[in-house]
Amino acid sequence: MAQVEPGLHQGTSQPSVSPGELSPPSIQPAQPELIVEAGDTVKLMCVDPAFVRWTFETVNQMSEKKHNEWVQEQAQATHTGKYTCINSAGLSSSIYVFVRDPAVLFLVNPSLYGKEDNDTLVRCPLTDPQVSNYSLRGCDGKTLPKDLTFVPNPKAGITIKNVKRTYHRLCLRCAAQRGGKWVLSDKFTLKVRAAIKAIPIVSVPETSHLLREGDRFSVTCTIRDVSSSVGSMWIKGNTQAKAQVKQSSWHRGDFDYERLETLTISSARVNDSGVFVCYANNTFGSANVTTTLKVVAKGFINIFPVKNTTVYVNDGENVDLVVEYEAYPKPEHQRWIYMNKTSPNKWEDYLKSDNKSNIRYVNELHLTRLKGTEGGTYTFLVSNSDVSASVTFNVYVNSK
Repeated sequence: MAQVEPGLHQGTSQPSVSPGELSPPSIQPAQPELIVEAGDTVKLMCVDPAFVRWTFETVNQMSEKKHNEWVQEQAQATHTGKYTCINSAGLSSSIYVFVRDPAVLFLVNPSLYGKEDNDTLVRCPLTDPQVSNYSLRGCDGKTLPKDLTFVPNPKAGITIKNVKRTYHRLCLRCAAQRGGKWVLSDKFTLKVRAAIKAIPIVSVPETSHLLREGDRFSVTCTIRDVSSSVGSMWIKGNTQAKAQVKQSSWHRGDFDYERLETLTISSARVNDSGVFVCYANNTFGSANVTTTLKVVAKGFINIFPVKNTTVYVNDGENVDLVVEYEAYPKPEHQRWIYMNKTSPNKWEDYLKSDNKSNIRYVNELHLTRLKGTEGGTYTFLVSNSDVSASVTFNVYVNSK
């Protein structure tokens, strides 16, 4: 049986109990820790009439045995870990064994993840607890962030406290002094998962859509958040939209995730009209943005009422004839007719606003220095692929 190194605390591996109470198993040797040298034989005995099994936990493995004596010949550094004896009542006792190896000071699991604002464990437990200055160091001579604090534990590793987002991709090593010389572990790269501190950002390029029946409807919602765990969907009428939805996503950078949700109706019908909601949620909350679809049976042109279609003007004066109208699809032909002939006067037609979904237009005919002979009827004609419309002005020129 391996001997205990001088200076280690001696004691029982089980608490005291009252007569008649179930008690945890006893382990021999009866001490919380055991230090052996690489190549030694480790013998651990579990004393309990209701013995069930031994378990062994170390950095990269867990195993168990059904025999009450655990024997490990030619012990290696990888046999460093926690040995636990369990009885049929589920009670247990443990002993921690260090296997000192001159060539291996740290047991390393290179996987290192941390959540922002939480603690995370760098798994580099020691095979020899009798070292000094067990700590963390930056890689390649770089210093650690000034606000990084840690707590070492020879049996578990080193805990980084209150992980910051700025620690993402930080390279570090575990370090300790043995025999007056520094020993460094393999490199770790910390990957930080951002804490969710705000709702997602959602947007659509257009808030309204107007289509003819049979046209294709497609709208893309952009969702941005700090991680890909954000949820998203298109909703219509309080249920998930019954339409084709395609997703694409990528990381624009650290903690900058973007997803596109494209909803498509290949041939829209009038009953597809309504409000579509792009909804996104994370653990902080939810956000949404809406876009409205209106599907009409056919195209239209609606000319808004003109205040006065009868215009009086003095000889030599200027006058503008202004028409405002809605058209969908967009107008294809516009012209002014004067007394049944195309007017030679200048006119302009333009959208009333730059809004992409705007269908309201303004047309202005500029009549300059009118003569008495230029009075009469001026008719504005407009048409698109479905319909046409017109409005007529009667212009009277008063001669002096």
